Amino acid sequence: MKHLWKLLLALIAGVVVLIGLTAPSEKKDVPPASVAAGSAAAPAPAATPAPAAAQAQATVPSQPPVAAAVPAPTAVPATAAAPASAAAPAAAPAPIQTRKTLNQKTQNVLLLEDAIKDGGVRAEMSIKSQGIGIAADAYRTSVGKLSIIAVDQKMSFFQAEKDRKPKDYKEFMDKIIEAGKPDGIQLPMLPYYQEYAYDPEAYELVVIEFPAKKEQRQKETTGAAGL
Repeated sequence: MKHLWKLLLALIAGVVVLIGLTAPSEKKDVPPASVAAGSAAAPAPAATPAPAAAQAQATVPSQPPVAAAVPAPTAVPATAAAPASAAAPAAAPAPIQTRKTLNQKTQNVLLLEDAIKDGGVRAEMSIKSQGIGIAADAYRTSVGKLSIIAVDQKMSFFQAEKDRKPKDYKEFMDKIIEAGKPDGIQLPMLPYYQEYAYDPEAYELVVIEFPAKKEQRQKETTGAAGL
C-alpha cells in the first residue's frame, strides 16, 4: 500500500513538472492581458492636415473655365481723302440778250442800292460817243432825261398833296410809278445794259448802267453798238 501511494505521488509530481515545463512557452506566444489592453487603448495616429490650398480647392465648387477675353480689333485709321480734282472751270456766262427799245415802255425801276451791288454805276447823261455811237448816245440820253422829267413832275404833285415826298422805295413805286396800273408812268425802254433806279435819299429817278453787260455784248458781237 505504501508503495502504491509513493507511485501515485511520483506520478502527480511528474505531471506537475510537465505542466511547469510547458507554461513558459505558452506565455511567449500569448501576450499578457495588460499589454493587449494597452495596445487596444492606444489612440490612432492623428491624420496629417491637408495643405490650405488643397482645402480651399476642396471647398470651392468647380466652375467652368472662363474664356480669355478677345481683344477688340484695332480701328484702322481712315485713309485721307484723295485731293479733289482741280475745280472745274467756271461756266461761261449766258449770252447777253438784247431788247427792243424803240416804241417800247417799262415800269421796271430798281432800288439804287441793289443796282450798285449788282455792278451798276450812274450813267452819263451827256453825248460822248463819236461816229456811229452818237445816235445811240443821243437816244439814251434823251430817253433818260424825259423819264426823269416825267417822274419829277409827278413827285411835285405828290408833295403838293401830301406835303412830303415818298417815304421809301415801296411808296415811290405805289404812288409815283404806280406799277401795274393803267394810268401809271410808262417809262421809255432803255438799252439792255441800262436800267432805271430810284434814289430814296435824293428822291429822284436815275439811270444806271452795267458796264459788264455792255463789255460782254461787245465781245460777242465784235464791237457792235448793241442797240
